[in-house]
Amino acid sequence: MLKENGGFPKNWRDLLNHTAFSNTGYNGLVQAPTILSAEGDLVLGFTACVYNGTMFACNNFGKTNDAGFSYYMKPQFFGGSYIPPPDGPPIQEITYFSETIETQHGQIIVILISLGLIVCLLCLKFLVENRRKSVVRAKIFTHSVSIVLGIMIIYASLALYLNEATVVTCNLRIWMLAFGCSLCLAAFIFKNIFISQVISARKKLKREYIQHLELSRELCLTATVLIENIIVIIYALKGGSVPSYAPVGLNSINVCKSTSSSEHWETAIYAYNIALAVALLPTVYFVRNMQSIHNEFILLGTIFVLLAIFFGFVRILDSNPTRSSTFYRAICIWFSATVILVLFLGPVMYKMHRDTFLDTIQKRILNNMSNQKQKSNMTTSRGFSKSVSIMSPKLGVRSQLGSPGSYHRRDHDLKCVIFRWKMSHTFFWSTWTAGKITFNCTASRMWIALEQIMDFQCFGLENIQVTKKENYARLEFRNIVVEVVGLDGTNVGDEVMAKFQEMKQTFQRRIAAALEKSDTEAVLKKVFSHEILSNGGVNGAMSNDEQ
Repeated sequence: MLKENGGFPKNWRDLLNHTAFSNTGYNGLVQAPTILSAEGDLVLGFTACVYNGTMFACNNFGKTNDAGFSYYMKPQFFGGSYIPPPDGPPIQEITYFSETIETQHGQIIVILISLGLIVCLLCLKFLVENRRKSVVRAKIFTHSVSIVLGIMIIYASLALYLNEATVVTCNLRIWMLAFGCSLCLAAFIFKNIFISQVISARKKLKREYIQHLELSRELCLTATVLIENIIVIIYALKGGSVPSYAPVGLNSINVCKSTSSSEHWETAIYAYNIALAVALLPTVYFVRNMQSIHNEFILLGTIFVLLAIFFGFVRILDSNPTRSSTFYRAICIWFSATVILVLFLGPVMYKMHRDTFLDTIQKRILNNMSNQKQKSNMTTSRGFSKSVSIMSPKLGVRSQLGSPGSYHRRDHDLKCVIFRWKMSHTFFWSTWTAGKITFNCTASRMWIALEQIMDFQCFGLENIQVTKKENYARLEFRNIVVEVVGLDGTNVGDEVMAKFQEMKQTFQRRIAAALEKSDTEAVLKKVFSHEILSNGGVNGAMSNDEQ
């Protein structure tokens, strides 16, 4: 009013206070539903009415005034709630999911990354320490290291799947995965091409030509990896990958998506790696007939199948995202890298360990044989000893097992085998041990010897049971059970049975021959005569059966 009527005096402003009009000073109308109180305040009642067929049934349930709204009775809304529903549609709070170190899936990813990196470091240590061994040299040391480094990069890229994605982590995911894959695939391709060219050559290659092939192999490997990195750099400059959210029901998960300007370069990255995977197929054909030390037929075929499964799995996850899509993708990457690493270096480590183990066994057995032979010579000169000398494979070795000074023929030996044993009344087996099984026979008794690296055990054959099982031979003594397999895992049951039967027949012939001789004391005198043994007159003084 003062603005529109500038002529009003300023001292009238105090009269313009609205509180002066709150009390009208008269009794107003009393008429439902509007009631004017004596003070002039407006009171509005709330009435709910329903027509029951004959009349309206009404009920006052509340009122409102200048102080607010008050209920006469407790309200009840649809669904039994006493809270008034909000105006408009309901609002659903959206939850954004991402794997972190605090979640169970995030902790599993951290454990898998740690295990993978530790295994890769051990593999690098193994390659460096045995780089001059023929088994490692056959795999080409530099390319083997490149494959392990590529798998390490793939393992390290899994750490980028933790926490909420950013522009940097999204682009590093693409680069590290592509770099590791191209490094591994290129190393496999050019390594096997080089080996096939050298081995399949019909004439001896000159050293200069081999060096030229080696240089070409390294240059091709480097160029292949550089091309991959150039494509990824262009992809990042064109916009690369940015963080986004994919709806999963009423929630969302944190994902990385390429921008519209970089989608074509993302397709180029996929196409390049698919081309490298397809290039494995010719190398599979090249190495199909090579020796086992160079043959990676199963490995290369497995890599191709794993890559096909991986790409298909990734496309399925992108088209049908779930809350655990990030975790599933990380597990798929880790599993594929681990299978490749195990199939690549697993046979190499096994062969190295087996060769080292067998060399150690051979050296120790030879040393033990030499020591036993020396002890045997010493006991021959002294005439009596309680030691058992059964380690020499030569014929005519002295054995003091029950018959001091007697001779037996060692023509019932088995080839080197692997065996384990346990007590008959227990359930715990010993560890598998490489050694040799020998059936021994004299004119008075026969026994079996289990020769190990540093010692041996002897068991009498009076109460032995030999059983041929599906893939092993089982020997049961009084209180010992022995299971035997071949050194290369083959079944030696037939051979054990044959040696056992042959020993029994030999023993029976010798017993029969001894019984036919009437002068038993003379035979024993010849057997235990140290003068005959020391003079070298065995052949002249004893018959073949007596020997």
